[in-house]
Amino acid sequence: MPAWLRRIGWPGDLATAERALAAIGDEFRQVGVQIATGEALRPVLGLEAYVARGPADFSAWQQTFTALAADGACDPAKAQALLGDWWGHTTVSLPGAPWRVAVHRQFYVKLTIDGDRLGAKAYLAIFPRYTLL
Repeated sequence: MPAWLRRIGWPGDLATAERALAAIGDEFRQVGVQIATGEALRPVLGLEAYVARGPADFSAWQQTFTALAADGACDPAKAQALLGDWWGHTTVSLPGAPWRVAVHRQFYVKLTIDGDRLGAKAYLAIFPRYTLL
């Protein structure tokens, strides 16, 4: 991707983009790229890593957050709370719901590049589904 960014004339810091890609690693099969366009490209870049498997089944999550913490892009304690506590599912009875509801919790991560600064955001997702069990 750095070669593509150079080819399109992206004016951002390629070394920071390479740090972000290294933090994501090779295991993610889906990575979204967001560039700021208009009359001219802007130096802001976003990279989103998605996978439908949680930290217990997909070791790249731990590797990514370890790399981000080492780079100063995320707090290690917050990363561990996310990795250890968020992903999973539970089945609950909700008032007024005709069936029990399976609530699945997932997340994805977005790395942001602005100049030579690398940032990270975690987007939490909840997917409720009726269940007959």
